[in-house]
Amino acid sequence: MAETLCRFLPAILVSSTEPKAVQTARLIAQQLGLEMTSRDGLREHKRSGEFLPKSTFHSNIQASFANPTKVEFGRESCDVLGLRIEDEVHKALSRVPDSNVMLVTHGTAMTSFIMRHWQVDPFEVWKSLGLPAYLAFTLPTFDIVGMSGVDASLFAKTAAGA
Repeated sequence: MAETLCRFLPAILVSSTEPKAVQTARLIAQQLGLEMTSRDGLREHKRSGEFLPKSTFHSNIQASFANPTKVEFGRESCDVLGLRIEDEVHKALSRVPDSNVMLVTHGTAMTSFIMRHWQVDPFEVWKSLGLPAYLAFTLPTFDIVGMSGVDASLFAKTAAGA
């Protein structure tokens, strides 16, 4: 994946503090020769670590995406989560103005950010995410310039963003 991501010329890599994300970020940073830091703001959706049957977990996630302003599952709404990730995007960009940044986060977090800027079915986007997955976009227009591990057809009708 690092070889694929190098074409975006990232200046820094910022990761969630969660172990799986840190491990992924370290591998990418080593391959690309990047500075890597981690920030708690990129963590996954705040929810209990309780194991739920897949159907119940999916129903809870779907309800969260369907009602983004309400806390349907866990301890934060999708709107709050999406704003948290967006804040981290801006913080990372402020460290290296006029450069590209790479963030490593999690599925629900990434999807909550995506639904803020593209008119997509967030549950379908979330279900389509592979491991690993990425979405590359420009600012301030949010034009998509690359993706992998995400069903691109879910973005086809709204490629220009919101």
